Amino acid sequence: DSSPFAAVILDGDGAVFNNELLAKGHEGGVEAAHMLLSNIKNQLKNIYPKSNIDDWSIVCQIAMSLPGLGKKLTEVGLISSIAQLADFVHGFNYSQPLFSIVDVGKGNQRADGKCREMARLMARVKQCKHLFFGPCQDLGYIPALQGLRDPFGSSQRLTLVECLPALPGFRELQLPFTRFTVFRSESLPNVAPRAQTLPPPPAPPQQRSTSELSVNTQSRPSVSSPAPGDVASPTGGAPVNAKPTSYAAMSKTGAVPNSTISIAPTKPPVRKFYLVNKDYERVDKPLPNVDPAAEKRYFARRKVEGSYCNEHYLKGTCDPNYCKHVHGPPLPKPDLVVIQHKARSLPCINESHCDDVDCYYGHHCKYGRHCTNGECRFSNLHYVDTNPAIRVYEDGTEEAV
Repeated sequence: DSSPFAAVILDGDGAVFNNELLAKGHEGGVEAAHMLLSNIKNQLKNIYPKSNIDDWSIVCQIAMSLPGLGKKLTEVGLISSIAQLADFVHGFNYSQPLFSIVDVGKGNQRADGKCREMARLMARVKQCKHLFFGPCQDLGYIPALQGLRDPFGSSQRLTLVECLPALPGFRELQLPFTRFTVFRSESLPNVAPRAQTLPPPPAPPQQRSTSELSVNTQSRPSVSSPAPGDVASPTGGAPVNAKPTSYAAMSKTGAVPNSTISIAPTKPPVRKFYLVNKDYERVDKPLPNVDPAAEKRYFARRKVEGSYCNEHYLKGTCDPNYCKHVHGPPLPKPDLVVIQHKARSLPCINESHCDDVDCYYGHHCKYGRHCTNGECRFSNLHYVDTNPAIRVYEDGTEEAV
């Protein structure tokens, strides 16, 4: 048959990529796609030694709840933020034209139907010479797999992918199993590993005797002699090297520090928020215009130093030990605006349903339905209403715009 291909359909709730790949963000996604492609081709060459596998196309679809997985990976300390997972997904999807990680949204069991229907579709396509399906952690897939064996003609054209050990019901199907090295072979931890490396709490202050803590309120304040190592000032005041008087010290001596305490009202902290339209779809806040001179500086530096880390410059949360992008001192505001525009040009994995108040990715096309770019990354979001109607604050409260 012309145009032969093999298909890989995975439920991403059970097929989780290895830690070291996820930690690399975009670069890790690119690496994962290349490694998975190599794994698949090697498997096919073993199964079909007389076929020219290099002429086959490889289609891979991984369906998962990216918000759910991102939250879990962040909680256990395997990624610094959901944005890091978004970088990984972008790298994976853009690296291989027929590879896709598909977000099924929030909620359990949403990946099931997508995986089952895609497998049934592949079973009816004659050009699909082999199907890899997995992982084997949901017994609800067993009836669908039983029905897939006949359309494929023989069980050898259907291989189950095992990440965690397969549940017993899958073994009873008597289908061949395989593993791909890019996926974890053990469950995610329940506790963040980094929690074990926190420094011990500071030792409590030494308790003083009752006589040291007592204060004679009848006595007049007196000037005490300086402690050893302190030098008295020429005017007979406090020692030159003495530490500033604290409230704790004042409670011990009864002396009032000679300092001014401001009673001016402090400004409340700025509350972070994101915008949504009347349909509760995310609307991006306008960004300042790019300064051409700053943009020229940015690209000149990037050519020499490499790509700048979005997490570091836009959030200040990236650990440089696990990221190969550029991390440096704060940039001038015009240069930072250039990075904001570059990040905004990449679609968020949660699209218009994103509720991350710090998300710096794009959630719709800035040109909307008037976009003329045939290869626009936001083509499925051209009809989002970009008129903001509600501010949603990070604590969940809302306010009309």
